[in-house]
Amino acid sequence: MPDQREMVANYRCNEIKEEALEISKEDIANLKKRTDVEIISGFKEACMVPVTNAVEHYDKSANQYQSKVYSKVRKDVVEAIM
Repeated sequence: MPDQREMVANYRCNEIKEEALEISKEDIANLKKRTDVEIISGFKEACMVPVTNAVEHYDKSANQYQSKVYSKVRKDVVEAIM
């Protein structure tokens, strides 16, 4: 059974994951708007922006929680975006 620290870490990391995914949704919507009106030079790099911004937000906000939980949920963030 998980201890209290692990439960808190799991709760907060998943909350922060949802925030990060919202950021990526906004970035993806902006990218889609751009592709509707222009051909984007460096499209591959532009596609990484939602992932990068979401992971940066997650890292900044969740890095103080238990490393096992932090790492697992960080992986979930990337997988959810991909």
